[in-house]
Amino acid sequence: MKMSKTFLITLFLLVLAIRTFPELAFADTSNEGSVEVHKVIRNGSGILIGLDYDLNSTSLLDTNESLAVLVIFSDSTKEDTHPVQAAMLFFHTDDNQFFLFWMLGDPFKQAQNWQKGTENEHFRIDGDQLTLIFIEFWDINNPEITMTVLAKISSCCQVEAYTNDFRIVLEQFIAELPILHEFPMTTTTSEETSGPSTTGETETSTSSEESSRTDIVSGFTILSIFGVLLSLFIIKSLTRKK
Repeated sequence: MKMSKTFLITLFLLVLAIRTFPELAFADTSNEGSVEVHKVIRNGSGILIGLDYDLNSTSLLDTNESLAVLVIFSDSTKEDTHPVQAAMLFFHTDDNQFFLFWMLGDPFKQAQNWQKGTENEHFRIDGDQLTLIFIEFWDINNPEITMTVLAKISSCCQVEAYTNDFRIVLEQFIAELPILHEFPMTTTTSEETSGPSTTGETETSTSSEESSRTDIVSGFTILSIFGVLLSLFIIKSLTRKK
């Protein structure tokens, strides 16, 4: 009987390890997530942003990840809709490059027309402080214009100097923005219009990956249950013989 108890305990631990394995195997080990914004100070056409992030280092970025800082300027006089008047997107990539893009209008409701900014003219970096300059947006000092600043580490897309469609990036910020959003059906370049939807590919890939994980986890669950039942049967048989 002592041997049976030892066998049962050993088998139980083995089944538990098998059940836990798929969860550990598929655990998300990336650094993706929100980056805290400590402060936002608007001074003329400049915006000083303090981040919980060192812009002089890429230590928080894994391969193909980048820091994305989104600044949305919306009209606070229309409380129900908060229509977006302008937007800025800043990126720090894993190969230590910096990109700044800006556009006038609402990137959620019209064809995106992002313009590339340049260092010193449109942005400056100093440790954990990022300064954005938006001289093209004349209403930046209008007290009725609300400014929302959000930052995330993301791996959703490869950012380059001529990237002009950031719908995938914007989707990651939607839940935290106090605005109504509806992405336009058309884009600004023929390649983007005629090509397949990147968003659709991402959703399909994510859905397939989650389905695969679910199937594997379910298989291990069935195996675990079968192992427990088998062990109980063996123990009962040994007990009867004794």
